[in-house]
Amino acid sequence: MLLIVKTFFGITASVLVLVSYGFYIIDILDKKTKPHIFTWGLWFLIIFILFLLQVSKGAEAGSLPTLFVAILCLTVFILSLIKEDDKNIKKVDIVFLFLTLSAIPIWLLAEAPAVSTGLLILVYSLAGQATLRKSWIDPHSETISLWAINSFRALISILALSEYNFVTLAFPVLVFVSALGFSIILIIRRRQVTKKNNLDIFENFYENSK
Repeated sequence: MLLIVKTFFGITASVLVLVSYGFYIIDILDKKTKPHIFTWGLWFLIIFILFLLQVSKGAEAGSLPTLFVAILCLTVFILSLIKEDDKNIKKVDIVFLFLTLSAIPIWLLAEAPAVSTGLLILVYSLAGQATLRKSWIDPHSETISLWAINSFRALISILALSEYNFVTLAFPVLVFVSALGFSIILIIRRRQVTKKNNLDIFENFYENSK
C-alpha cells in the first residue's frame, strides 16, 4: 500500500514538472521568457548527476521528477541556444561558470554520496546566480508559474521518496526553498519595475505638457 502511495506522489510530481516546464517552453518559443544559457546548461549536468545519486541511495519513484527536470533543463538549454540572439553573458557569469566547473572534479574525487551531494548542491546554487542577476534586472524575462509550481512539486517529490536521507532529501528541499524564494523575488521586482515605469511615463507626460 505504501509503495502505491509513493508511486502516486512520484507520478503526480512528474506531471507537475511537465506542466510547469510546458508553460516555460511555450513562453520561450513566444520570446516572452529568456533563459540564461549558463544556468540551464549547468543545471542539466548537475541535476542528472543528482538523479543518479538519488537512485543509488534508494529514492526509487521519488527520483523520477529529478530525471524529468534534468531532461527538461537540457531542452531549455537547447532552446536558449537556438532562440536567444542576446545570450546576456557578463564577466561575473564567466567567473561563476569557472567556479562551478572547477567543483565538478572535486565531486568526482569524493567517494561519499553525501559529500558529493553537498558539493553538487553548492554548484547548483552557483549556477543559478546568472538567472537571478538577469531576472533582477528584467523580472519579466522569467515565467513565474514555473517556479511557483516547482516549489509545490518539490514538496510532492519529498512525499514520494522511499528513503529519507541527506542524499535523497537535499535536492527537493533546495528546489522548494529556492523556487519559492525566486517566485517572491519576481513578484516584488515586477511590481517595482511597473511602478517605476508608471512614474517615468507620468514624469515624461508632465515635462512634455509644460
